[in-house]
Amino acid sequence: MDIIIRANQPEYHSYFERVISEGLNTVFKKHRYIDSVRVHLDTPSGETKHVRLRTRLFGKELLVEASDMSFKKAVEEAIQKLKWRVRRYKDRRFNS
Repeated sequence: MDIIIRANQPEYHSYFERVISEGLNTVFKKHRYIDSVRVHLDTPSGETKHVRLRTRLFGKELLVEASDMSFKKAVEEAIQKLKWRVRRYKDRRFNS
């Protein structure tokens, strides 16, 4: 799986690359239909950290967002949201 990370501050990219890769690969390594995940790390104004994960699943784009005071918690929350969205999409598509 390709993981593309974009961050508004370069130090975020190098620091969180390993954390994000490990988290996504742990959850999605057996899902061969997910080719890539785009990750966007952002700190607008204030202390809140924003994380967006975007992937394509059977031609449909899935987007999840999470915010927290720490990037690590926001990344973990976004990964769990994406896991839930993938499961929900698969259930609706294949079990209907």
